[in-house]
Amino acid sequence: MIEKYRIAGTLKEFYKQLDLLSGKNNEILIWQNQNDGQRKKILATLDSYLIDSTQAYINLKLSEKIQLDKQLEIFIYAQTDGILFKGYYESFVNNSLKISAHDKVLLREKRSEDRLNFHYTSVQVNIIYQQKLEFKAIRLKDISELGFGILCNEVKAKAFEVGADLALSSIGKVQLPMSLQGKIKHITSSKKVVGVKNDLFYIGVELDQPSKLVSKIFQQM
Repeated sequence: MIEKYRIAGTLKEFYKQLDLLSGKNNEILIWQNQNDGQRKKILATLDSYLIDSTQAYINLKLSEKIQLDKQLEIFIYAQTDGILFKGYYESFVNNSLKISAHDKVLLREKRSEDRLNFHYTSVQVNIIYQQKLEFKAIRLKDISELGFGILCNEVKAKAFEVGADLALSSIGKVQLPMSLQGKIKHITSSKKVVGVKNDLFYIGVELDQPSKLVSKIFQQM
């Protein structure tokens, strides 16, 4: 079975995975892609990590001595725990490698439904709040048959409340035959959302009923 990975939704989710890694002492594969096309690999374990503002610094204990290129990205993969990310060289002393983690972290998808993430592609949607107030051209961050997430600025985010009704009426240029009705589950500052650089707010919505319409629409787009 091919494993599916998704982008970690929040920094808190990423840090939780780091806590699990540090407690289990499981083997981690790290590597660098060399300029000549070769891949330099070595096994390691997570020794500790430190959070400075929104940046995570990770200390890895390598299984043997190895010479790393300070200019190349370092990839970290923990198969048992289902986490994949890259980082940047900070220091290397006594087989202890310190890296700064990149903001895009991939986690093994444990949910039963498929979810589409729009980390690089911009998809606009129209939404209806409390069955009467319409917002157009809102950025869609992710969507599945069970719910969706949108991004908006602070001014618009203040108009929403957790627990309120929020419906999706169109995706891209596709007007839905019927709006997807749901409720706002959380409103999170982008400072806590991995992969979002701008000062935006992430609004997570859970649909009242699962909808097969979502996958059908994206097959047509």
